[in-house]
Amino acid sequence: MLNYRLHRPSTRTAKPALDTCTPPEMINAFTAVCGRNVRSVEKFKGWQKDFKIEHAVGEVVVGALRNFYNDSSLDKKARPVIILSPGGCQHTVAPLTTQAIYKSTGVRRKKIPNPAACGLSGDGYLWSAVPRPLDRIDLRQHIGWVDHAMVMLLAETMSLSPRTVTQLWQVANRCHGVANLSTALQLSV
Repeated sequence: MLNYRLHRPSTRTAKPALDTCTPPEMINAFTAVCGRNVRSVEKFKGWQKDFKIEHAVGEVVVGALRNFYNDSSLDKKARPVIILSPGGCQHTVAPLTTQAIYKSTGVRRKKIPNPAACGLSGDGYLWSAVPRPLDRIDLRQHIGWVDHAMVMLLAETMSLSPRTVTQLWQVANRCHGVANLSTALQLSV
C-alpha cells in the first residue's frame, strides 16, 4: 500500500523566489513552460501535488529525496534539485541543501554562488559531488533555471560529460544572457 504522505509537499519549506526566466504568460497551469507541457495541482485522494509531465536539462525543481546516510527513516524530504539529464521514469539530478557541512564527516559543502539567479530564496549548497537518480514522480514544482556560475560549479565538482555541460550552458545563456563556454568545458574534462 502506498503511503501518500511521502508525496505531499512539505509545508515547512521556504517558498521559492519568483522565476524570472519564464515569461508570465507561460506560467499558467495549462500552458507550457519553456516548450514543455505542464499539468499543475492535480487532486489525488485528497492531496494536492504539482506534477510536471516533462522536465528539461538545467531546470531547478523541488524533489522528494531520501537521505540513507544520515537518516534511517523512510520519509522523503523536499529539497531543490537541478535536472542534469531527464529520462523516462528516472532523471539524473544534482540535489541542493541548506546545510553547509556534512553531518557524517564534518567536511564543508560547495556553496551555490548566486542562489537568487537559480530561483532559490536563500543560501544553498551542493548536496553531493555525485549525480543522483531520482524518480520522475518525486519531482514537483518548477523553481528556476541554472545560471552560468552554477554551471561552472557543477562542471568543476561533478564529473559531467561535455555534452551535459554544453546543454546546461545553453540553458544559462537562454535564461540569464550569453557568456563564453570554453572555461566550463575545460573544467569538465
